[in-house]
Amino acid sequence: MESIDYMTFFSFNIRVFKLFGFWKEDNNHSYKKLYGVYNVLCTLVWTLFLSSQFMYMYKNLHHIEELLAISYFTIPLFVCSLAFHVLYKKMDSIKLLLKKMNQPMFQPKCKEHFELAASFKKSFAAFSHFVIYLGMQTIFLLMILPYWEEDQMFPARAWYPFRSELSPIFQLIWVYQTISLILMMNVIASMPAFSTGLFLLIGLQCDYLSITLSNLQRFYTKNGVINEGNENVQFTSPKFSNIMLENLITCIRHYTEIRRIAMEIE
Repeated sequence: MESIDYMTFFSFNIRVFKLFGFWKEDNNHSYKKLYGVYNVLCTLVWTLFLSSQFMYMYKNLHHIEELLAISYFTIPLFVCSLAFHVLYKKMDSIKLLLKKMNQPMFQPKCKEHFELAASFKKSFAAFSHFVIYLGMQTIFLLMILPYWEEDQMFPARAWYPFRSELSPIFQLIWVYQTISLILMMNVIASMPAFSTGLFLLIGLQCDYLSITLSNLQRFYTKNGVINEGNENVQFTSPKFSNIMLENLITCIRHYTEIRRIAMEIE
C-alpha cells in the first residue's frame, strides 16, 4: 500500500509558522542561520508590541477603566506568547514524533484507512484555514475601529516615549501595530490548530486500529507489521488461529505505541 507522510497534514500550519518567523528549522537546513535572524526580528516585533502595552498599563494603574480595557487585550496575548514559547522549545521533539508516525506500523493498511486519512487531511486543512480567516477578520475590525471613533487612536492602546499623535509618527505606529497584530494573530491562531491536529492524528490511529480489529481476518502479519490481503484464509483453516493470534499481538503493539505517543504529545 502507498505510504503517507503525516507531516504534510500540517503543511498549512507550518507555512504560517515559517512565514511569520516562528518555525524551528532543522540543523542541516541551508538557510538555518539566515532564518534564525528572521526569527529574532519577528520575536523583537512581538516583544516590543507587548512591552508598549505593559508600559501603558503601568502608566494607567490608577485609571481602572483604562487598565481593564487594555488588560482584556494584552494579558491573553501575553499568555499565548508563553504558550507558543513552550511549543517552540518542543518543536524538535514534535518533529521526531511526526517522523515516528511515518513508520510502517502507523501507515494505512486498507482502503478504509486511506479514506479516513484523506477525510482527516481535508477537514483539518479546512479547520486550519477557518481559524486564520476568523483571526484576520478580527484584525481587520481592529484596523478600521479608529476610523469610527471621534478621537484619533491606534488599533491597540500603547505607550511610547514620544508624542505619537503627531503626523507622520501616528501613521507609522498605526502600520507597525497592524503588522504586529497580523504577525501575532496568525501564529496564535495556528498554534492551537497545530496542537489540535496532533491529537486528532492520534484519534486517526485509533480509528485505524478499530477498523483492523473489526476485520482481523482480512489481514496477516509480516515482519511485525500488519498487512491486508488474507481474504482466502477460512475459519476452518489450520493456520487460522495462528494468523489471528499474530494479528492480535500486532494490534496490541500498535495500541501500546499509540498510547505512548499520545502521552508524549500531551
